[in-house]
Amino acid sequence: MEEKKKLATGLTVWLWIVFIINIITTLLAVVGTIGASALGLGGAYVVVCVLSVILEIVLIVGVAMMLFAHKKAGFFVVVAAAVLGLVVNLVTYNMTGDFTGANIAKSIISAVVAPLIIYLLAKKDMENGVLA
Repeated sequence: MEEKKKLATGLTVWLWIVFIINIITTLLAVVGTIGASALGLGGAYVVVCVLSVILEIVLIVGVAMMLFAHKKAGFFVVVAAAVLGLVVNLVTYNMTGDFTGANIAKSIISAVVAPLIIYLLAKKDMENGVLA
C-alpha cells in the first residue's frame, strides 16, 4: 500500500492558522449577524452579514480540502471565497458609510495575503503531486 505524502511543514502550519482563525471569525460573524438582526439594522445589512458567514464557511471548507484531503481544488475554493469576500466587504463599507481608502486597502490586502501565502507555500506540493 502506498504511503500518503505529507504536506510541507510550513504549508501545514499556515493552513492550521488560517483554519483556526477562520473558525473563530465565523463564530464571531454568526454572533454579529444575530445581533444585527435583533437590533433591526435592516434586511440588506443582515443579508450581507449572512453572506459573510457563508463565505467564511466556504473558505474553511477550502482550507480543509487542502489540509486533510490534499486537494489542489481547495486552493481555488479559498481564492474564490477571498474574491467574493472582498466584494462583500466593499458592499458592507458602502452600506455603513465607511467606504474609505483605508478600508478599501484593508479589504484588498486581506483578500490577497492569505491566498498568496498559501500559494507560495503550496506551489512545490502542487508541482510534486502532494496536492492533487
